[in-house]
Amino acid sequence: VLQILRIVIVGAMRGTGETKIPRTMALLCVLFINPTLSFLLAEWMGIGVWGIWYAILITQTVWFVMSLVWGRKCLNRIQEGRQDG
Repeated sequence: VLQILRIVIVGAMRGTGETKIPRTMALLCVLFINPTLSFLLAEWMGIGVWGIWYAILITQTVWFVMSLVWGRKCLNRIQEGRQDG
């Protein structure tokens, strides 16, 4: 469910012309957070394959929260622009 909501939020951000923030969030989550957590949980903490699944769940949750925060900021900027114009 979080992934679907994140996709909707990021799609709305892209629709408003904001593409750098969604791209940065994706790179951060896919290239840094998920691999690091997967290694730490699976190998370092010894959880094994379950650690990888937990890392995916944590990464998706972090990604959703970041999307929600930045999506709200983007929406607020749009609303302020309409009030000024």
